[in-house]
Amino acid sequence: MKTFFTVLCVLSAWGTCSAESLYKEDTFHSLVGDQRAHRVGDSLTILVYENSTASASADTNGQKNGGIGLAIKTPNNADKSASINLNEDFGGQGKVQRSGKLTAQLTVTVQEVAQNGDLLIAGNYTQTGAGLIEFNLAALTDFDTMDVVGNLSLNGTVQVSSLGGYNPNNDDTFTIITFDDGVADASDRTGIFSNVTWIGFDPGVSFTALYFDHSVVLSATVNPVPLPASVWLLSTGIGGAIGLARRRRRLG
Repeated sequence: MKTFFTVLCVLSAWGTCSAESLYKEDTFHSLVGDQRAHRVGDSLTILVYENSTASASADTNGQKNGGIGLAIKTPNNADKSASINLNEDFGGQGKVQRSGKLTAQLTVTVQEVAQNGDLLIAGNYTQTGAGLIEFNLAALTDFDTMDVVGNLSLNGTVQVSSLGGYNPNNDDTFTIITFDDGVADASDRTGIFSNVTWIGFDPGVSFTALYFDHSVVLSATVNPVPLPASVWLLSTGIGGAIGLARRRRRLG
């Protein structure tokens, strides 16, 4: 009886005993399930598929009639007259239709896991000489952008397309790419786009790519469209008729 009492006193002094489960819901990953990124530091492969189509058409019809007449009266009452008539009809039709397909594969790293399970990912963007990336412009404040939480390596072509017939003004700028890996070094950006192309804009509109520490910006240039040859012809004809009239007056 004395021995049993001693053991009971020892257990009472020990206090309440508890066991911790080996299963933790926030870190558990099945050995037989699909291997998916779910923790900080895990790698994740992103597959990008894009199909796009766009078309634009325009019809132009115009008619122009012009004429000039001159009457010259000399002292000997010999009336002389000259006239030039120009008639011009022109019309034009145009249609632009394009389609594109983009397939890309990116490998990124999980940087943070949100409380709801969403993954904040980061990775580098690399485009080779055969690569093409497209940005659509719909307005000065409505256009495609790409934010890279990592380094940027550029080559190949960047193509700019107009949506809804949009045309920029001269010196308008569009920040299409931002990038930052949190470490300022020479590898933040390497290379530039070898080609900048554009489609769907009015004649005279062109784009230039500008490169900054953490962004790539497109700058628009709008040049005046040269006058048609018919306008120059009309101007030349009027100038010639005026010169003829002045010569005849001197002769009279």
